[in-house]
Amino acid sequence: MAVSTVRDVNSARFAVLAGVIVALISQIMLTLLFTGVAGLALPPATAAPATFNWSVFMIWALAGIIAAGFGGFITGWVDRGSDWDAGVLAFLGWAIAILLVTFFGAIAANAGSGLLRTFVSPSYAYFSPAEATAAARRVAAIASLASVIALCLGAAAAIVGSQIATNKPTPSRRRR
Repeated sequence: MAVSTVRDVNSARFAVLAGVIVALISQIMLTLLFTGVAGLALPPATAAPATFNWSVFMIWALAGIIAAGFGGFITGWVDRGSDWDAGVLAFLGWAIAILLVTFFGAIAANAGSGLLRTFVSPSYAYFSPAEATAAARRVAAIASLASVIALCLGAAAAIVGSQIATNKPTPSRRRR
């Protein structure tokens, strides 16, 4: 069994912080980019406002998965430790970013505008307690399960991103 030791605790802390910041900023930027492209490319929605919009969910989930990969890459690039250390630090950064998104999503769901709710979590934007019909509960349950899958893919993307960053090319010697 391999023993993992982080060489420099301050470097590890900075790597996690940098990964969290890059992941959160990337999530915002990608969500705005994907929403803008989809808004220009797709026809206007004809569904009732109370229905769940799966395209918004897919945009949000895809942006989160890609952003987690970016955050993991930065974590691995900053730390430059072993593959194991980079993977653990990237996973930790992903978990912190998810906690922050969830925390601010809960605040936005209770006090935020509709646009803010959509960007933080698409499931908050479409269902209120008054609309808790059987169909709405079923769609919310499916959206929750899909969110778990997206979160698992995001965690995997963070770890893979850190592994890509820690792959150090071996220097080749020139023969004269």
